[in-house]
Amino acid sequence: MRFTHPLYNTSIFENSVPRTYVETPIKMGIELVDLLWEIQFSIVSGDDDELFQAEALKVGDFAFLRIKTRFSDSASLNREVRDVFALTVEATESTFELKAKTKVIVQVLDTNDLKPLFYPASYTNAEFYYSFTTRTHPFTVDLFTGTVSLSKKLNHTRNAKYDLTVLAEDRIKRISGVQKFGNFAKVTVNVQQTNKRTQLSRQHRNLQFRLMANHKTGIIVTNDYFDFETKRRYEFDVIANNGEAETHIVVEITDENETRRSLLKTLTKLRWMRTPGW
Repeated sequence: MRFTHPLYNTSIFENSVPRTYVETPIKMGIELVDLLWEIQFSIVSGDDDELFQAEALKVGDFAFLRIKTRFSDSASLNREVRDVFALTVEATESTFELKAKTKVIVQVLDTNDLKPLFYPASYTNAEFYYSFTTRTHPFTVDLFTGTVSLSKKLNHTRNAKYDLTVLAEDRIKRISGVQKFGNFAKVTVNVQQTNKRTQLSRQHRNLQFRLMANHKTGIIVTNDYFDFETKRRYEFDVIANNGEAETHIVVEITDENETRRSLLKTLTKLRWMRTPGW
């Protein structure tokens, strides 16, 4: 009685679960010359930690040698600790008291047991928080969408350019107290000068046929006659530069006849004061 080969090369992955069989490209075992043989296999050396177990499987005229991992709470296959085992396997036949031995080399294969870990392990509806790295008046950024908007109107003469830095942070990092950890984006805002226009406010547009504001100089001139008897006072607002500046103006209408009477009194007084030598 003898094994088909004096040496077998097998392999198994590290950290394999209990009762995992080693793999081999050829069949291991003994051909049964007598079908009455009852073969049993056992590991006699090379397995001090008792990680493996040998068993026999009889199929027709062949007794297959199968080696599997044992169930153990204290030991497991770790390639970093040991990458190869040289087992000595003995076959016995009790009826005729026959014995045979062979070598089984078990190569422990590497697995990716040092996988990168995510923290946290799962994400639900991942979100980002957006903010400016420094205070940037008059701009604001939406915390959840990252939309940059204005809190007030811009003035080209005061500042024609703004350089903003937006920080996008993972919500979990922010909640965990990790500050300024994320990606940055540079945003440049160029303020363009618009046409400066001076006009009457919307609620006083009915005066525009009588008053007219020069869009360039801001000078207000009359565009029609005013009747003192109809209305003696006008009040209106003037808006400049698309709403950036606004002022309130009051116009008092003077009676033309009163002006003439005052002038006639002055002339009469002057006549009476003339002397013969004039």
